[in-house]
Amino acid sequence: MAHEFDEQTRRQLQWSVGYAIEHVPHYSVLANFGGSGWIEQLDQKVFSSLPLTTKGDLRAYPMLAMSAVPQSELVRVLATSGTTGPAVLSGETANDATASAETIASAIRQIGLAEGSLVAVLHGTDRLADAQALQRGVVRAGCVAFPLSGDLRPQHLDQIVYGAVQCICATPSQMIALHDAMGRAGFDPRDTALEFALLGGEPMSDALLQWIERVFDIAVADIYGLAELGGPGVAMGQGPLTVTPHRFLAEIVDPDTGQSLVSGEPGELVLTSLATEAFPVLRFRTRDIAMRQPDGPNGEQRISRIQGRLDDIVELRGERILPTRIEAEILAIDGLTPHYRIVRLRDGDLDRARVEVEGLAGVEPLTERLHGQCSDAFTVQLVEPGSLPRSTGRMIRCVDVRGC
Repeated sequence: MAHEFDEQTRRQLQWSVGYAIEHVPHYSVLANFGGSGWIEQLDQKVFSSLPLTTKGDLRAYPMLAMSAVPQSELVRVLATSGTTGPAVLSGETANDATASAETIASAIRQIGLAEGSLVAVLHGTDRLADAQALQRGVVRAGCVAFPLSGDLRPQHLDQIVYGAVQCICATPSQMIALHDAMGRAGFDPRDTALEFALLGGEPMSDALLQWIERVFDIAVADIYGLAELGGPGVAMGQGPLTVTPHRFLAEIVDPDTGQSLVSGEPGELVLTSLATEAFPVLRFRTRDIAMRQPDGPNGEQRISRIQGRLDDIVELRGERILPTRIEAEILAIDGLTPHYRIVRLRDGDLDRARVEVEGLAGVEPLTERLHGQCSDAFTVQLVEPGSLPRSTGRMIRCVDVRGC
């Protein structure tokens, strides 16, 4: 069952659909989708029947050809990471950029960070646009932005510790790398001025969030976004994520059929922009997996934390398994660390997977958990501490060597 949207959302959808049809070539074919005057009669049933937009649809157009405004009206251009194919460019007008900054500022205020607090923004080369958006939000919240490279050089650790940084904006895997780097440098991660972390850019299991909170003695909030919809700020929260009201509409659909799913069923997150000027998108398939959650006290849409991506699913003997599920099993065992990698293999005609993990525990406890909770096609290999790659931005958890 699709989310029941209120009258204000319906009006915003009418505007966004009409605006996209008028200004974006890809959506112009929808002008007569429901007959004469259909946009004025737009309701939930009609909206749910609109075609889904895919990243392939966006890639079919030249760079910025999906923009609804001339290039002269853009103030910023964002690019997707390009990890699954050619990058897609989107852009922002001045109004879009202001709305994005205010959304991020709201997230910072909600976690309780005081004005004037020093906020370190870690980024890698694939997250520069995200970092810039976060920096603007930090400033708008009345805090002090401190941009740092994601490669965590020794001087960066000194700056975080001795500079009394109170909040870090990063990916979850960067926080794991920061914990290791601080330990090697002789710093106690729990004995700093750090109070909060605002994390995004990667799926994160509940187990990993709790691990980060424990080893740093901080509170963690999750901020979700993607370049196609203006970067971070689509949804945020410390439990279920609240979809930013009046800016985005979320649906959870079956990735195979496109049919809407009820609350509590995992499926693909589909997003529609409600107030975007430069790059409006209708029913965009994110390929991220989440679940609908009960609405907030004022009717705000809520979704679960992102559980993973469709591209990362490991299919073994009929089971569809996400890396975050493996992550949770790893962190349930004392002596294992969140440094892990899943290697997909071919054993004759059968698909298998090897979980490589750093730690001091034996392989038997994790093997038993994976066989009991996931699939008996998993094997476990304990590897030397420091031998697996460390994150400087987004971390690749799955490596497929079946064709090698």
